[in-house]
Amino acid sequence: MKRVGFVISLVLFSSTMALADFQAGLTAYNSRNFQKAISIWEADAALGDFNAQFNLGALYEQGVDGIPKDLSKSYAWYRLAAAQNIEVANAALGRIKPLLTSGQIEEGNTLAISVLGRWYRKNIGQNEEEYQKILANREAQQQSRVDAEKRAATQRARQQRAVIAQRDADAKLAIKRQEASRAAAIQAARVQAEAAKNKAYLAGQQKAEEERLAALEADTAKQAQVMTAKERLAELKAKQSGGNSSAVIVASTPIAAPTTPVASTSIAKPAASQTNSVQKSSTAARSTTSSTAPVTKTKLPVSTKGMDAEVVGQILKKASSMPVDTAAAKTEIAAGRTDINALKWSLISAARGKAGAQRMNTILVKTMTDAQITEANRQAAEWIVKRQSRS
Repeated sequence: MKRVGFVISLVLFSSTMALADFQAGLTAYNSRNFQKAISIWEADAALGDFNAQFNLGALYEQGVDGIPKDLSKSYAWYRLAAAQNIEVANAALGRIKPLLTSGQIEEGNTLAISVLGRWYRKNIGQNEEEYQKILANREAQQQSRVDAEKRAATQRARQQRAVIAQRDADAKLAIKRQEASRAAAIQAARVQAEAAKNKAYLAGQQKAEEERLAALEADTAKQAQVMTAKERLAELKAKQSGGNSSAVIVASTPIAAPTTPVASTSIAKPAASQTNSVQKSSTAARSTTSSTAPVTKTKLPVSTKGMDAEVVGQILKKASSMPVDTAAAKTEIAAGRTDINALKWSLISAARGKAGAQRMNTILVKTMTDAQITEANRQAAEWIVKRQSRS
């Protein structure tokens, strides 16, 4: 370790005692008893000995065996010596200050002030032990305030954690309520969907039953057609044997196949009085109208059992109530051929006076469009015209 150079020859000593103490420190230093040297010089330096102050600064600047280099302490002792106008101390401060951090400078200043305080108290005769007690009491009070502040901070942190925990609990409860509400909504939607499914199922069952009934009526109509064919055969046999056929007078326009349909901008289902509530009145149909204008009367050859003239007239009227050659009408007709065929034979049965045919007509038209109803009446009218033309 490189030994530190001292400035004994450059300074003056204030007293023989001071010189003796300083020399004892130097002897300990030369004997490499650095701790003893520091102890002696620190006591002298605290009493204002600038020789000891400067040498302590040099010792801490360089460092020796067992005493590490400490620039903060070196700065403190150099500053105390410089305060007494020691030029070499000022030069040393200028040398080491650029090497220090702001923290090290602050630490050095604190140490220097502490030494000055002891020096001052010594000079004014203040008991150092009492002063240290005052400092200890002051530090205890300061520590008490720090502890109180820590306890207050801890309490505030605890309260904040409680508030945060309550907020978290409220948020979790809100989430649970939201999930329960969502589950209830899903359950309600499932119940509603199930109800709609059941309703659709019942509607399908009703539709299937109506179709079954329509098919039954169509079968009945086919049977009626067979009966008509048998009656026709009986008529022909009667004619061959000289029998006569009866005739019925219809007070309406002459029976003919439907010509150009009546133009219509809207489609409406026939009134109940036209298709569903026709009362048979053969006697009224055979009489002349009450109009003052002459009415064309056409004889309709009928089968042996005859046909209801009023029902036939209504079928002919409905057969031309709307156009059935449009694209929309054709689509509806193609989709409802079964219903159309059933209604056709039911209408024919009604015209022939079959019991229950009018009730069946009412049932069938409930699920049919205007175009389908018109087509059924048209086909029924064609059948009647052909049937009558053969009579």
